[in-house]
Amino acid sequence: MIYIKSEAYLTEKGQCDVNEDTIVFEKEALYLICDGVGGNGNGQVASKLVATTVNNFYKNNPNFELSNLEVTIADAIIQFKKKNPSMKLMASTIALTRLTTKSIQIAWIGDSLVYHIRNGHCNYKTKGHTWVNEAIDKGEITTLEQYFHPNKNQVTRIINGNQPPTPLDCHIVTDLQENDYFLLISDGVLEAFIEDDLMALFKSNDSCTEIITTINQQCAQFSIDNYSAILYQIGINEN
Repeated sequence: MIYIKSEAYLTEKGQCDVNEDTIVFEKEALYLICDGVGGNGNGQVASKLVATTVNNFYKNNPNFELSNLEVTIADAIIQFKKKNPSMKLMASTIALTRLTTKSIQIAWIGDSLVYHIRNGHCNYKTKGHTWVNEAIDKGEITTLEQYFHPNKNQVTRIINGNQPPTPLDCHIVTDLQENDYFLLISDGVLEAFIEDDLMALFKSNDSCTEIITTINQQCAQFSIDNYSAILYQIGINEN
């Protein structure tokens, strides 16, 4: 059985006026980050709406299928926009992990990411729905160029209440070992780190709290956008 050995999180507005990121932190159960878009405060409303909708759905349906979230989230946004037409442009990303007894389920839309880290190396990471990732796949830019490209913040898939609902990408991790880490981040973290530097934080024996503190210190200096991170380390109980 999987359990949580340690965990920590942060969410900050960076150099923006408001924080449009929302996190959910349900210990040993559900962890998620939503990053709102839309401007004029719409993003803040969107991320809170999506995060709250998912969290409430989880509490009422703890064994839900990840694919069931698509319709639930879309319906919530549609109903909200009907009552608040001035917010028709609001949208959000999502990245979530849900723990079961023997696996960790991952789902995402947009450019908020999830990393599975083992022994200081990235064992798996989600692929953000972004212009730069599509350009990398086409061979138009290099992996390094993505960090500096003028289109680096252009998202190609978001949650906005469209019909049919925006599809979630899903992944289930069953290859788990004692002391594996799972890191969820909004895209503002990657304004302060390239991936190799981010993974280097896990080569020491620092605690989750110490790693999150280091991320916060680096982002406070270099991130313009909001930045959020959730980090937890798992243990495996064989009984």
